[in-house]
Amino acid sequence: MSSGSNKGNLKSAITFRAVLSNCFQHIAKSVSEDTFIENFSIFKEKAFIARKLHKALITDLHKSMDAVLEEMLEDGSLVEALAMASRLSEKAIIPAGESAWRPPGNIEQHLRSLDAEIIQEQNQKLEELVNKLEAENEVLIHQITESRNKVLIIDKRMNNILTAAPDDIRRMQKAIDQMEDYINKLKNE
Repeated sequence: MSSGSNKGNLKSAITFRAVLSNCFQHIAKSVSEDTFIENFSIFKEKAFIARKLHKALITDLHKSMDAVLEEMLEDGSLVEALAMASRLSEKAIIPAGESAWRPPGNIEQHLRSLDAEIIQEQNQKLEELVNKLEAENEVLIHQITESRNKVLIIDKRMNNILTAAPDDIRRMQKAIDQMEDYINKLKNE
């Protein structure tokens, strides 16, 4: 009789293990690939990376849950764990009139990884820095344009002076010659 009950317990344990493993697989696959990509916005541009990460997540999650189940079965603490899970599930049942607690704020934002948040913050800092540098460049461009205009005005004046200088020198020379003539005439008289 004990041999029959051991076989029954073994079959029950194998069935239980298979059912739990199947449940773990369903839990691991509960987030679709599209939802995964939407929640991790940094992967939207590179969907192949998101697919690989999603597949790795499912595989890793399933393996880790199976490993914990095996550990519990080996330790014999499965009964205790199931009793604790039963107590927790009884406490977790929410009456029909009450709504479940959710974290404040945008849920999608809470689901994003910390890395994505850090990347966003750094991106904002870089955008601010770029805007600041562009504003400084605008000021420098304005100053350079004003200085260039002043230099062009001075250059134009210098060209006018240099162009007019030979005529002015001739007129002055002519005036000097006339005055010397007048001085000579005055001396002779």
